[in-house]
Amino acid sequence: MAFDEGEVFEPVSLPEDFITPKPEKGPVFPKRGRKPAGDKADAPAAVKRKVTVPNRKGQFIAPVTGIYMGIGGMLLPFDPVCANAVLSCAEKCAIHWDEMAYTNENVRRFLWSITQVSATSKLFIAHLPILMAIMMHHVPSVQNMLGKMGEQMAETIANQMNANGSGDTPNAD
Repeated sequence: MAFDEGEVFEPVSLPEDFITPKPEKGPVFPKRGRKPAGDKADAPAAVKRKVTVPNRKGQFIAPVTGIYMGIGGMLLPFDPVCANAVLSCAEKCAIHWDEMAYTNENVRRFLWSITQVSATSKLFIAHLPILMAIMMHHVPSVQNMLGKMGEQMAETIANQMNANGSGDTPNAD
């Protein structure tokens, strides 16, 4: 059935006494006479205890400084000016975070959670050099960002690997 462009469709009107049927309300899965084995819905919820975080002055200076140094190190190939700013202020920022943590329990809990190393974070950190190598080798935008400095870094790494006897470069005589 073909329609003409000029054809107008009239909306369908329902009679005034038309009532939309309402669905019956009830549970999707009705309860049976007995509870399934292992159902603990009626048991009181277990109270999750908060981890006690020690409150000592200076406890967060070293780990937070390390976080800032890591961020600055990751920024260095992409933006040396900003990386230098982060690296030069790392210890001062860490000292102020530590002072705030000493007086504020919420800050102390936050810093405790980000400075405690888990197995998952160790696994992620172990794979970062692989990720950077793949990005430097296969992603043109990263190669363009790194430019000459990236070439020098790659040459330095290759020379170190050859000096240690752990790798061969192509076309090496």
